[in-house]
Amino acid sequence: MLTALSVCTVMSQDASAATSTTFSTRAVVVPTCSIGTPGNLAFGAPTQQIGGGNIKITANVDVTASVAITCTPQSPYSVYSVPSGNATGSGDSAVRRMKLSSGAFYIPYSISTASAGGTAIGTTSSSSNRYTATGTGSAQTMTYYGRVPANSYVQDVGGATANTPNGGSYSDTFTFTVSY
Repeated sequence: MLTALSVCTVMSQDASAATSTTFSTRAVVVPTCSIGTPGNLAFGAPTQQIGGGNIKITANVDVTASVAITCTPQSPYSVYSVPSGNATGSGDSAVRRMKLSSGAFYIPYSISTASAGGTAIGTTSSSSNRYTATGTGSAQTMTYYGRVPANSYVQDVGGATANTPNGGSYSDTFTFTVSY
């Protein structure tokens, strides 16, 4: 007699396998800056001497104003100011001038960020005499100084002493640019 025996074996193995990879995440915080509205430089009525058909400013006229600048924390920034079309010369040696509202006469002036009559603020992003600071994330005040220098004369279009200049209101505009 033959007897058959059948055995069934079931083996269980872990059918899953694992593999892994590493990846990175990134975020870039782009530095940014904003600038408020600059205060006006109001020179008023300079002390003047009239004679020989010329008008001479006899004493320095110094004024101060400020503007708020807000930049991302730890972001270095610089400020420069391009002269208007009333200026004579170019680049950092340009002479800023206020123009008579009803004529072609000018009064020279300067803008500095160190002191009245100090080195004029740079006129390009590469000027060595730009105002520089580092952002804090809060508004920072940049004070600037304007000066109409003593012993300067009302000028004609070319920058020469004007003969028989007119009295009246002289003005100019300027723009501060923040580079960061």
